Amino acid sequence: TAASGAAMTAGLTAPLAAVGFSSIQAASKAEEAQARFESVFQNTSDQVSEFADTFADEIGRSEHTIENMAANFGSMLNPMLESEERVAELSTEFTKLTQDLASFENRNPAKVQRDLQSALAGQSETVRKYGVDLSQARLKQMGLTEESSRAEEAQLRLQAIIEDTQ
Repeated sequence: TAASGAAMTAGLTAPLAAVGFSSIQAASKAEEAQARFESVFQNTSDQVSEFADTFADEIGRSEHTIENMAANFGSMLNPMLESEERVAELSTEFTKLTQDLASFENRNPAKVQRDLQSALAGQSETVRKYGVDLSQARLKQMGLTEESSRAEEAQLRLQAIIEDTQ
């Protein structure tokens, strides 16, 4: 009957429209993520993308996930460092470190990344569980002074995290 045909059409059209809408949203988010990645890494985006592709294959993750993680670190490191190359280098190192700590500590990589980013921002408690000492005494021993800028302190934190997790 016409009524059952109309009901079947309506039952198929709405779900198909929802799938189409979800696909458009996913594509839009992917484009935004790629634009952000290129904005963060600028002239080094090819180098970091190559890293993401290789590293993703090595650890069985998606390239998009690794690029996003590197971009998150890059966004945070850009104001702290002078050179794009150093931002790219440390972003990839912190991305590897995140995956290594997550695997070793049996933790979610997104949680480990948040912990490392919090530590870079000045919250030392978040990384104690990984054996990292970011106490003021340690940072002073490494060269922190009352005249140190926030960027200089962040670089000392960065150095301590790298040293303590090697």
